[in-house]
Amino acid sequence: MKAEIINYKFKPGLRLEFEMLSIQALYEKHRQLLTSPHRADFYHILFIRKGSGTHLIDFQPVKLVPNSVLFIKKGKVHFFDSSENIEGDLILFTDNFFCRNNDDLKFLQSTILFHDLLDNTPLKSGASNKLFNDTIKAMKSELMNQSKEFHYEILQNHLHNFLMEAHREKRKQGFREMPKGPNLDYTLLFNELLDNHFLTTKSVKEYADKIH
Repeated sequence: MKAEIINYKFKPGLRLEFEMLSIQALYEKHRQLLTSPHRADFYHILFIRKGSGTHLIDFQPVKLVPNSVLFIKKGKVHFFDSSENIEGDLILFTDNFFCRNNDDLKFLQSTILFHDLLDNTPLKSGASNKLFNDTIKAMKSELMNQSKEFHYEILQNHLHNFLMEAHREKRKQGFREMPKGPNLDYTLLFNELLDNHFLTTKSVKEYADKIH
């Protein structure tokens, strides 16, 4: 019998649509959830420090290794395998949190970190490992300052810097974006429509009509 895919929205009740969790602690508390296919309407960043395993994205296996970062776009079906033994951090955030302007939105829709058409290969942290760790520490520290002035702006800026550095590092490792042009524009629009209407729209023709 085909497994039911559970759909999750961002956790209600948080002041900001941003959360950081320990992967190993989350796995201990919610093993059943993590190992079942699910789809979320928010972005995931898995920063792997120790251990190895497999994460499945749209049912395609992705190997997790130490000192690597896996980026998962919203709307993807994904889950851990049942033998995970990894340590690291999980960063969750929404469009509403990250996108302060149209440039931020365009970045999320086109960056090689979350781009649908590229392989879901984890980024090796490489020479940026210390910077990634320092930025994660800064985000954790800022999460403790919710009542302070400019809390959102500082936290969003830390995440923005993390993603910019990761994008730069991924390019260094040979990953490339699709060339800019009509093909890329239509692909991004199709992916956005798919994210927003996958539950109600199944026909390719219906998506084509929405694009035109």
